[in-house]
Amino acid sequence: MANINYADLKAKLESGGGMDVSPTDGGGGFGGEVAGGQTGTFTGGVTIEVPQLPKIEFPMDDLTFDSDIRGQAQDLFKLLGLKPGGGGIQNDYAGSQILLNSDRLILNSRADYLMLFGQEGVAISSKGNVNIDADDAVTIYGEDGLFLGVPGKGKGIDQGGGNQKEPKTKADATKDNDYEPLVLGTKLANLMEDLLVILKNATLLTPVGKGYFREDVMYEFACLQARIPEMLSNWGYVDGISHEPVDKAPEPPKTVTEPPTTLTGTVTGGFVTDPANTAVDPNAPSDTITNPLADQPGFYESAEIY
Repeated sequence: MANINYADLKAKLESGGGMDVSPTDGGGGFGGEVAGGQTGTFTGGVTIEVPQLPKIEFPMDDLTFDSDIRGQAQDLFKLLGLKPGGGGIQNDYAGSQILLNSDRLILNSRADYLMLFGQEGVAISSKGNVNIDADDAVTIYGEDGLFLGVPGKGKGIDQGGGNQKEPKTKADATKDNDYEPLVLGTKLANLMEDLLVILKNATLLTPVGKGYFREDVMYEFACLQARIPEMLSNWGYVDGISHEPVDKAPEPPKTVTEPPTTLTGTVTGGFVTDPANTAVDPNAPSDTITNPLADQPGFYESAEIY
């Protein structure tokens, strides 16, 4: 097969009138002649379809919104047999009552309640242990609040009983207070579950379309959600009504950004032809037959026997 280079193609096109190949061609073909050849540029557009990643559905059942709260504080008047009336509080208990003051005092109510009252307060103190035991529930009322523990074991903040350093980074401890509010367990559990559900259904914006969490991450979310009931005690309860109101929610977004589904771009390039190029066409048939194993180490040709 004969080799066809640019010079041969040019001559055939000129003789057949198939194409204007003059160096001053301005029709968008070749740009000009350089050193006996031709040079030119090309520009084109390209569009790539972005494959959309599948959204992974991982079941996450609601575990906490329907939690059964069994802790119910009992009414103090009902417990003690008291009721309002007569300009004050009436004691409906019909049995005898005894006031004792002694170096050692043992009180035992064999059939009903043992009641302690104080106009200014009731103090129970001991250098040893103070035990309050009940076969039923233990209810503690405090009109202004319930405070547990002695901050800093009585040393106080000014005596080195707490951390008063201003935090400088997110890893630093925050400043201590004498008392801090308790966490409401059900509300915290609902908040944690809401956060996990939001993460599970989140759509991530990426340069090549929508993105979602992988299957292993979705599995970890489900594992965390399964542990939420663990934070809810089925024995100890605190007041669930006395708390600060929630902050005002931010305005929802007016628009939602959609990730691209296609990528577009421009391709540019140039070329130069050489009419003197007489390189052998690599696809042309050859009269020489070579063994494809000839370059392998240890290969040798057998003597011709025909």
